[in-house]
Amino acid sequence: PPTSPTQTSSVCVRIERGDVPIAVVVEGVDASDDTLRQRIQQVVNQMELGLQRVSLLEELAEFNLSTITAFARAIDATSPWTRGHSERVAQVSVAIANEMGIRGDDLQLIHRGGLLHDIGKIAIPKRILDKPGALTDEEFEVMKSHPSVGLRILEPIGAFNTLLPMVESHHERFDGTGYPHGLEGNQIHIWARIMGVADVWDAITSARPYREGMAFEKALSIIQSGSGSHFDPAVVEAFAKIAHYWYQGAESLASV
Repeated sequence: PPTSPTQTSSVCVRIERGDVPIAVVVEGVDASDDTLRQRIQQVVNQMELGLQRVSLLEELAEFNLSTITAFARAIDATSPWTRGHSERVAQVSVAIANEMGIRGDDLQLIHRGGLLHDIGKIAIPKRILDKPGALTDEEFEVMKSHPSVGLRILEPIGAFNTLLPMVESHHERFDGTGYPHGLEGNQIHIWARIMGVADVWDAITSARPYREGMAFEKALSIIQSGSGSHFDPAVVEAFAKIAHYWYQGAESLASV
């Protein structure tokens, strides 16, 4: 039955999100109705439980990112020449993706994919990773196995399924001459096409046993000259737009 104006008031209950109290006010109810108050409290209890689950999921996500970052550093530590490579590839990939209009959770997934893209290199002998010169054909075949090895490592982990295209396909080329499957154009996942540019950029601008890192302008010209053959033209265009900003930002961060 309708509640008379004199019976109508507000019920205020408290829930907590971590250490933060939140007040929930229910207007226009009969505050003297104990049954109604109990029902409201039951609903609020469910809300509190839901918020606790959200907090747990956020903690697990943070733990997941920390674990992935640790994996990335372990991978890169196999060679002094690749230290920090995966984290830089992740950062540049996210910058490119953001320029291309990719937003939200997808950026987080791209970041995680960048951190793990070279996980298969844990199976590559150090003598190949650190060789101070060109690889032989046989050695290059071994090196080319790392995307497939990375796929096999991560495949059993369901939470990483969305990252697999970046791990497996970041060495595919837009014209179909890459590896491991010779995919071309849109057959290559867009995230892997983005990562392909970021990966090459970091490789050519970083020092290796057999050469110094390339200067900015020369490295940028190499990326742009690969548009349509090695790289997706749309990705190259986005990278060129953020390249100077990214380079200057990286330089300023390095000097802090």
